[in-house]
Amino acid sequence: MIGTSSLNGDFGFGVLVGVGAQDFGSLASSTEFEANFRLRTQGINNKGTIETNSGQDVIKGTASANLSVSTNTVAEAIAVAKFVDTSVITQVLASLGVEASVIGINNSKATIKTGLGSDAVAGQTEGSISATATASVDASAIVEAIAGAPISDELIAFANAIATSLTAASITATGIKNKKGLLSTGSGRDKLTATATTQSGTFAGTSSSTFSSAPPENQALALAVAEAVAVASDIAIAIDNTGGKITTGNGADTIIATAEATGKAFGIINTGGVINTGQGADQIIVQATGEEAYGLYGGRVNLGAGKDLLTGTFGGGVVVNAGRGNDFIDGSAGDFGNATLRGGRGQDTLSLASSLADFSDISIGANTQVTFNLDGMTLVTTGFEEFILAGETYTLAGLASNLP
Repeated sequence: MIGTSSLNGDFGFGVLVGVGAQDFGSLASSTEFEANFRLRTQGINNKGTIETNSGQDVIKGTASANLSVSTNTVAEAIAVAKFVDTSVITQVLASLGVEASVIGINNSKATIKTGLGSDAVAGQTEGSISATATASVDASAIVEAIAGAPISDELIAFANAIATSLTAASITATGIKNKKGLLSTGSGRDKLTATATTQSGTFAGTSSSTFSSAPPENQALALAVAEAVAVASDIAIAIDNTGGKITTGNGADTIIATAEATGKAFGIINTGGVINTGQGADQIIVQATGEEAYGLYGGRVNLGAGKDLLTGTFGGGVVVNAGRGNDFIDGSAGDFGNATLRGGRGQDTLSLASSLADFSDISIGANTQVTFNLDGMTLVTTGFEEFILAGETYTLAGLASNLP
């Protein structure tokens, strides 16, 4: 099953140019105008049950939304606005509700079961005001056009109104949205991948020759637009399992969640959710990159019996049960947050990015419990026989002997 959806918009400037100055005020109630600055789409939107039964199954959802516009179109829109009252410009353009929101697979309050066999479930989204399986917003052409336009009261009203709208813009991409849903792949070597990317671009316009040669007043207006997008809401979520359940059954299963954002990125939001990978040598690989990034956040993760691997950063009070087997939990990609990690039976190893000297406190309690404190965050671990801290390896006894 393959679902693909892609939307493109130009912030409504094409429609604005088409209606002209005389009907500028009518844009406030124009659905065509709104459809060009408010983009929402989904690759697969499951509202019931998808069940593929036995065999090698593939479910793939891809969604993209791109908001961008040419400099010429913006220049034409500014030329139209020159013959419009400044109050009307502000009324129409200052509260656009700019949005690029995409979901690869939406399984919220629904069920996907792939049954026996080696299955694949992939949710890829690219949302931004930019491109390719992503949600993207690129306002660099707006910045450049404002920098190059003749200064006037109408241009000032135009620029300020656009900046106000872009400040409140929302750019979101979710690979797999499983809020209060059930995603079950059954037994077999199953693979679940989710990728979410958001992009917002504006400052490319400030490096143009038009901007650099513009009068200071134009530069100030253009820079206000660039800075507006910089503070817009920009969130990429690879897997949103809030209140949901993901089970991959027995077998050597793999879950890969990758989120990349200009602003905030979540690999897996698992608040109130459960992820069970069952028996077998399972892998969960979580990567989040952004100004504010979170790997595996909240809920419970049960890796089951087998030689399991979990890679990512942890936070939001997530509880990980590695189960039986020689497991490796690798948190060396970045700082940890509040979490509880349980190694279980077997020779288990925990790797963290921080060195022994970095922690504000490390305490060792009964039943192999070790508590790490750093920057107000607390990581509680039990059942680990080996610790790798910033590349240095310690046994539990060795860790105890090196504490101050």
